[in-house]
Amino acid sequence: MRGRVQALPANGFPTKIVGTTFCDEDAIDASLLDVGVLLLRDYENGHDEYAIAVLRADDGTRIGYISRLYSIHLAPFAEYQGLSATVLDVTGGVVGKENKGVNIYVYEDDGAVLPSKAYMLGEGRRAS
Repeated sequence: MRGRVQALPANGFPTKIVGTTFCDEDAIDASLLDVGVLLLRDYENGHDEYAIAVLRADDGTRIGYISRLYSIHLAPFAEYQGLSATVLDVTGGVVGKENKGVNIYVYEDDGAVLPSKAYMLGEGRRAS
């Protein structure tokens, strides 16, 4: 299922939602392209103290999380400034690719510049 072409804010980055196989996979379908998603801090998550849950915007069903590689850097934005996401693509759910996935574009609501994806992944940093 391919996403729609649209203008995206310059202050963000694309990423894949993680943990979709542990959530309600029935909630992951092409309708996400229309209803969208919400990003919300998940303080109850026992695996990631900085967890940011990805929820369907229409009914609040959790469909996954932002990767912990990013959430540690993005948690303050989610808590105090507001993070948004646009659904780019819904994948899988077909024979041979049964697991469903969602690709999103994450950005800060007020136009603030987020840390770069390369920085969050530790690329280009000097070894100590």
